[in-house]
Amino acid sequence: MQMRLTRAILGFGLSVAFAAPVLGADKETRQMMADIRILQEQSQQLQNLIASVNEAVKAVNARIDEQTGASRKSFADQKVVIDALANDLRVVREKVDDSNVRVGSLGQELDALRQSVTALSVARPAVPDGDPTAAADASPAGGSPVAAPSGASAVGASPQKLLDSALADYYAGQYDLAILGFESYVKTFPQSPQASFAQLHVGVSQMQLGKYEPAIAAFDLVIRNYARSNEVPDAYVRKGTARDQELLRQRRRNGGAATTAGTSPAETLTSGSRRDVSIMGSVNKVILVGNLGRDAEVRYTPGGAAVARFSIATTEVWNDKAGQRQERTEWHNIDLWGKQAESLSEYLVKGKQVYVEGRLQTDEYTDKEGQKKKSTKVRCERVVLLGGGGGGRGGGGSSERSERSSSGGSGGASASHDDVSEPLTDDDIPF
Repeated sequence: MQMRLTRAILGFGLSVAFAAPVLGADKETRQMMADIRILQEQSQQLQNLIASVNEAVKAVNARIDEQTGASRKSFADQKVVIDALANDLRVVREKVDDSNVRVGSLGQELDALRQSVTALSVARPAVPDGDPTAAADASPAGGSPVAAPSGASAVGASPQKLLDSALADYYAGQYDLAILGFESYVKTFPQSPQASFAQLHVGVSQMQLGKYEPAIAAFDLVIRNYARSNEVPDAYVRKGTARDQELLRQRRRNGGAATTAGTSPAETLTSGSRRDVSIMGSVNKVILVGNLGRDAEVRYTPGGAAVARFSIATTEVWNDKAGQRQERTEWHNIDLWGKQAESLSEYLVKGKQVYVEGRLQTDEYTDKEGQKKKSTKVRCERVVLLGGGGGGRGGGGSSERSERSSSGGSGGASASHDDVSEPLTDDDIPF
């Protein structure tokens, strides 16, 4: 009996001893499971918070995109408005320039009319009423009428028509008439922008007639009276040429006595030219008279400047040693800039004969193969439409020559310096 009790006590003690660790382990497991559930709940809350943040970021991005689109649209609308205002301003500026040109032309017409009235009043003095002998007394002795003042040939003629008439005589080879016309223009309109051009052509016409001393005097008038004109460099060069020709003529006439002792004939002939050219530095001047090989093509630079590009042909004719007629044609590329390019483009058609003044300009560019090349063209400063060749593209003929030969109602269309503020290259021209 005692043995059984002892065994029972020992069994109970062993069961208690083994049950205590099991209960402790189960408690730790429950605590760990509770911590895991807490972590899962916090993770779920964190995911929900991240999702809400993502939604907020998406909303902000959508709002930013919307504002960016609105800003771009506003900028585009403003650019359209600015471009429209710039175009309107350019149109207004051109109209103002045209108005100024017309006002200047009207002023010249009024001056011509005023001089016409003055010339007529001088040529026909007033006769008192009821005095039949006054008309005879008004005439000088011999009964000859009172001569009209110088420039009377221009009475009633506009500056443009007078200059065009002189140019027509010049290009027709009637140099005597051309000299009278140019001198009449200079005397009648001494303040005209084309007075220097007319005075220069007085000297050129004198040279064509072999009258070198009067030509030198005419070129001196250009240099002295129109010191700021574009014709001064040309006047210096032509004056030197005329002086050389006159010295050569004197040397031939005197059998070489015109040369200075100790100086060769070549040095004597070129001394005047070197002296005149040394005063002004250098000259870049081109004068061409020829026919267009194709219609002028007008394009616009990115800056909005108009440029008309065309080519003209000049033909040289001579007789070879065998007496056979020979010809050689040279082609010249011309660039005309500014408002003249727009106003004259429809009249610069294939076959049209034109007078071109300008300067040589060489541009360097890279071709499609990457090779650097150079091209030389004439930067046009004045263009005059002559009588030969086709009419305008719109059906106009030579009757419109005087109206379209320039923008200022004068003999040539000078390129405006305001139209192109800086030199441009072929890369700027969308040809």
